[in-house]
Amino acid sequence: MDARARVLRIQDGRATLACEESPDCGGCSAVRGCGLRWLGGNPRRQLDVPARPARGAPLESGTTVTLFMADGVLLRVVARLYLPPLAGLVAGPLLVRYATQGGEGTAAAGAVCGLLAGWLVARAWVRAAPPDVLVSRADAHEPTA
Repeated sequence: MDARARVLRIQDGRATLACEESPDCGGCSAVRGCGLRWLGGNPRRQLDVPARPARGAPLESGTTVTLFMADGVLLRVVARLYLPPLAGLVAGPLLVRYATQGGEGTAAAGAVCGLLAGWLVARAWVRAAPPDVLVSRADAHEPTA
């Protein structure tokens, strides 16, 4: 997966990027914004990356860059995002059923509570270990780490 972004600012060794809209992207065409920005944990949906990549020249404000995410990394992130809520959705009613003698209403409440707990776990997990995004200048052909 790759996306184009513009470097907004450099501060404290971190570069803040804003993804550009692409007609080929499902998130952009649905007006949800870039999915990479959702992983950054920034309330403005911008992505923060190191300003000095391991290889290549440091990033500068106003530069257009290309963001790369390997397919394996993308699959791991998707698993981190979807598996905990799914597990909570299944485990919540089971725990309620065996802990209490409630009916269908308590099982539904357990499912909602398990789903919310799983969502919180997934959110914390992805923010604690964000995915590896490789950054390359738009005019370069080789991504930098």
